[in-house]
Amino acid sequence: MVEYTPEALARAAAVSQSVYGVLRELGIRISGGSHAHISRRLKQFGIDTSHFTGRAHNRGKRDSYRLTPDQVLVRRPPDARRVPGPAVSAARCNSAASHTSAQRAAWATAGRADRSSCTSTTSTATS
Repeated sequence: MVEYTPEALARAAAVSQSVYGVLRELGIRISGGSHAHISRRLKQFGIDTSHFTGRAHNRGKRDSYRLTPDQVLVRRPPDARRVPGPAVSAARCNSAASHTSAQRAAWATAGRADRSSCTSTTSTATS
């Protein structure tokens, strides 16, 4: 990988609003590895990035590709692509958050899985 001088990085950072902007300014191929490398160099050289906007251009907007729990938690045809496990877990948690305590109590008496497992709990072991 090409080494960039602190001066070149500082110039690129000054005219950019994000690390990806720095990559574009320097003509570097956009990829996760390049992003990580340049991010580390910006930190290493102490280059000011406080003006980077990050995700501000999307603030307050929902991802257009994101599915609702009702779209994820459906039986799919056998030839359909599977939904990744973390997406199913998130959909179950988001779906469970909207249920009433009476519904959760009915599930518990019916022997259904405990939906309260979505909340993060920490337990401390005593010895």
